[in-house]
Amino acid sequence: MSSSGQQRASKNCGNCRAVKRRCDQKRPHCSQCIRLGLDCVGYRDKWELVFRDQTRRTAERVAEKSTKRSGHVIQPGSFPIFYRNGIVQSSNDSQRLPMPQQSSFPQDIALSAMNRNQLFANYLNEYFPSKVKPHALLDSMYIVIPSIYALPQKGPMLEKACCALSCVFLGKINHDQALLKFGLRVYNHAIHEMSRAIGNKDMSDNIVYTCSLFGQIETHHCPDSLEQWYTHVDGLSTIMQYHRPQKIDSPIMASIYGPHQKLRVVFAKGADLTDPLIAWLKEPGEGFLHEMIQLCTDLSILYNSIHSVKTMDDATYQSLLDEWSAIANRQEKFYQDLNGGPEDPPTYSSGELQSKIPTTDTLFGPPYKFNSLNDANLYISIWVSMCYIHCLACEFQNVAKDYLTTSKKEFPANSSPLLAGLYIFKTLRCLPYLAQQGMNSWAMNFAIPALSQASRMFIHGADRERFMWTQDVSEYCVKLGFHRADQLREIWRNLWVTANGDDTSKVVLTGVF
Repeated sequence: MSSSGQQRASKNCGNCRAVKRRCDQKRPHCSQCIRLGLDCVGYRDKWELVFRDQTRRTAERVAEKSTKRSGHVIQPGSFPIFYRNGIVQSSNDSQRLPMPQQSSFPQDIALSAMNRNQLFANYLNEYFPSKVKPHALLDSMYIVIPSIYALPQKGPMLEKACCALSCVFLGKINHDQALLKFGLRVYNHAIHEMSRAIGNKDMSDNIVYTCSLFGQIETHHCPDSLEQWYTHVDGLSTIMQYHRPQKIDSPIMASIYGPHQKLRVVFAKGADLTDPLIAWLKEPGEGFLHEMIQLCTDLSILYNSIHSVKTMDDATYQSLLDEWSAIANRQEKFYQDLNGGPEDPPTYSSGELQSKIPTTDTLFGPPYKFNSLNDANLYISIWVSMCYIHCLACEFQNVAKDYLTTSKKEFPANSSPLLAGLYIFKTLRCLPYLAQQGMNSWAMNFAIPALSQASRMFIHGADRERFMWTQDVSEYCVKLGFHRADQLREIWRNLWVTANGDDTSKVVLTGVF
């Protein structure tokens, strides 16, 4: 048992788990299997243990809360909410949905094809923008997810992943705990299907498609901690690389194995990149997205280099300073080449933009106006990166402060604090455009890294009013179905209390949702 009272996931081999036999967990084969003359099926990887443990425990917690609230347990196969034409309608908790004649779904998670189609259609309508047609320049999920679902032969694993994605997201945004529980149960079945496929060395595109959907599910429902969420990101990236085909003919596979998945990993993990991920991200390529990925990866490497210094000397200081200057110059050139000049996007006049988040007029300046969602997300990504390089200069100066005092040297990047503030203000002025009516959840996906960077800066500067604005907008992201925004919001709130001794949880958030 763990310290929380939860039973740990078994690390025994498959044969010993099946009969609940003590396993010595020897590699590559357990001694019990050798003694009994059995073909040892091996052990589960760490990522699979985390997936299984998190989904099972979450489903149990949701079921327990549901029982306490309603006084009864929702039976397997029952479905308390139907979604018709985008409208949530209640139904009798005991009503069962029609079962298909031939179903790859176990009895406890079976849904008819019609209901699965209906749920997924509602997911697409609720998640992707209805007001404007988004471009897939920075995030290919707008193309990948509908294309995967439209495949004529998906197989049981991929069918379950599609069903789980729609149920988890709709359960989140509609506060339907039973639907969320159902989606997590289907998700758990899909994970076991993938585990079997990997164990059987079943090389197929479905493995990669399922990994893509798993990653999307994790944006809506994270594990209990960000560390475990990082394990998910690493695991899915590893599987996708292991199953990468030598020749890619499918347009869906081309979208997945283009730069978009790398960009998602960089934005998800920030400075927590592992060596295998760095090697993958640094693979040769071309185009502005490739250059953006290289800049973000080099920033991550530099961050870890700065914070791993034990003794600062002349050679170490100059090497790190030269590396920072080189990245800063590349970043500035990249921004100027892409922007075509120093001019910012046009702005909305006061009261012109009807947004679902608080206005930026007073705190940061008037909100920016864009021609498309892609333009908005592009500016957000670049400005967050520009902000981060100057924040990193401040951290470098702090790490080297004793050396600078002793050597009587002046740090050359003294304007970095002002530039970091300038770029984060520009970034936050983009967010009201993303929160217009009809933009839906997908539009705010790129706002989460921006809010994290802004929160870090406002905590450091003890800027309460602006920090509360970021908390307000983070709460809006939570309402859109982004579980990670909720976890990050709590992390920054706790850090604010630690740094400034002020409990923001007692403050009523003022955002317009």
